[in-house]
Amino acid sequence: MLLKYWANFSLWYKEQPLNLIEKYYGTEVAFYFAWLGFYNMMLIPASIVGVICFIISIINVKTIRYDTIEDICSSELKMCPRCSFGHSCVSQPLKLECEAASVFAVFDNYVTIFFAVFMSFWATLFMNLWTRFENVLKIRWNVTTSTIVAKTQTRLPYKEKATHKRISSVTGKLEHYTPTRIQIAYYFLSFGACLLLVGVVLLAVLGVIFYRIVMAALIVMSNSLFLRSYTALFEACTSSLLQVIFIKIYGKFYAPLSEWLTNMENPRTQVEFDNSVVHKRYILGFANNYASLFYMAFFKSRFYSPSHTGVISLKTDLCPSSGCVMPLCVQLFVLMLLKSMFGNILTLVVPIVTRRFRKTVVTNAAAPQWEKEFGLYPAGRYLLTTEFMEMIIQYGFVTFFVAAFPLAPLCALINNFMELRLDAFKLVTRYRRPVPKKMSGIGPWKKLLGTITHLSVATNAFVLSFTTDVVPREIYRFRHKTLKGYVESTLSIYDMKDNKRLEASDLEGMFMESNSTWCYYRASRYPPDHPKKYKLTNAFWYEIGLRLFCVIVFEHLIMLTNGILAYFIPPVPKKIKRSIYYENRKHRNQVLDAMHEKVNAMRRKDVKPKTKIIREE
Repeated sequence: MLLKYWANFSLWYKEQPLNLIEKYYGTEVAFYFAWLGFYNMMLIPASIVGVICFIISIINVKTIRYDTIEDICSSELKMCPRCSFGHSCVSQPLKLECEAASVFAVFDNYVTIFFAVFMSFWATLFMNLWTRFENVLKIRWNVTTSTIVAKTQTRLPYKEKATHKRISSVTGKLEHYTPTRIQIAYYFLSFGACLLLVGVVLLAVLGVIFYRIVMAALIVMSNSLFLRSYTALFEACTSSLLQVIFIKIYGKFYAPLSEWLTNMENPRTQVEFDNSVVHKRYILGFANNYASLFYMAFFKSRFYSPSHTGVISLKTDLCPSSGCVMPLCVQLFVLMLLKSMFGNILTLVVPIVTRRFRKTVVTNAAAPQWEKEFGLYPAGRYLLTTEFMEMIIQYGFVTFFVAAFPLAPLCALINNFMELRLDAFKLVTRYRRPVPKKMSGIGPWKKLLGTITHLSVATNAFVLSFTTDVVPREIYRFRHKTLKGYVESTLSIYDMKDNKRLEASDLEGMFMESNSTWCYYRASRYPPDHPKKYKLTNAFWYEIGLRLFCVIVFEHLIMLTNGILAYFIPPVPKKIKRSIYYENRKHRNQVLDAMHEKVNAMRRKDVKPKTKIIREE
């Protein structure tokens, strides 16, 4: 029945038989698919709003010629070179970024700002509604208190490794324990190994950054005007592809490493063991998937200085003059397209191809189903953990940087329609039936979802305030009543003669068509002829203050909304709460009636009822 009506790609639009899934696979599997189905349902309104915002943005760019685009396309300013070696030290005109600025305007406007605010509200609403639905399923499947025994039951491997014993202050019995000093040493080694693995991810991100710098230098040295016009787009696409390859390869290593490190810690109960594995895998997955995005959103181009021209350094990694939103959008799009959608297609196709070359065990056609399923792959304890990881990481993609890519919810929705039926198909046809586990909800993933939701509010606030140009644009508009000349106001002047790494011959190659050695770069610093040469201006600190003020206002607005939603959306619907109340009252009345019946029967037999019996009843 599950194979016909659930694990069927042609029935992708049908509702899931959650009660059948719970009866056959247990509540752990049922809660995962319930969460995934609820997540897909919530993505539908987010996708519709995202598509509408994207279409409106394109129409605005096509019909309204923004002053900022006009400034870039008609500018005669020479930008400072971001050269690293060879003949790449060439001063490029600002108008070469004209086409890129038009594309950038699609993702940095007031419509996408509205969508980022909407998605922050959506994330808080999603958590409140899921808590409500999860509690309903707990009541329906009678698992409201199913994990109490599991939280206190000691693991057998713990007893084998913990050779020390003591009298328990709670039970008064002899129990195994690990001394505090040994436990601290294990935790120190475990978290030290996690930090080392995170360091490997940061090194990979650094390698991709250096690739981007070298690629930009090679494009500048080329004679292709097309490549030089779309330098930022080309380097963003290729570097994102490299990042996806590293994420997929590195993800195969930290999954078994997290179990090995948790075994070294030796938690006392199985619940503590599973939670520790989940937390380690998510910490490493968080660094692996989001490190490059956080760098591009908040750190790229922040340290650029023309004085470092001539060396390969982080200070030469530069965003386009129109901002860092477009490279962030490209990175997010490539990650969601290749990592999720292409990965699902491979998961579906590869087993079909390998099945032709694998030796199959011949089984009797009349054999029972459990004997036929013995030839399938064994379902490991953390089979669902891998699937949950992918979805939680994707939830971060949808909520963290949605201001840069309004189509992220739509991409996630299309992928998840395939993901849900693919996971069901794998579970039914490729793996043995796992041992059913009684779980009260989605376990540690719920706290992780809450953490991601709160973090996404802060991330969207900082993206809107610091990554986009909303705040400085509004400051300029308030002062000048128009955005004409805004782009030039965001640029500062640098005299390349002050760069001690460059020789006179290099300067001649940079400024062949001009006698001036002055160039422009994106910053708020004083010009070379000012007494405070190259120091940050007062306008910079004023702008930073307003950006931080916008972050605080945004976060408090979302927090207030979250409180209002929590008040109007109770954790359990009133109808169910009322039915539980009446059911409990009915049960209590039945117990009282039985007690009175027992007492009356004893009285009829002239037997005096003992007080102890009545008290127990």
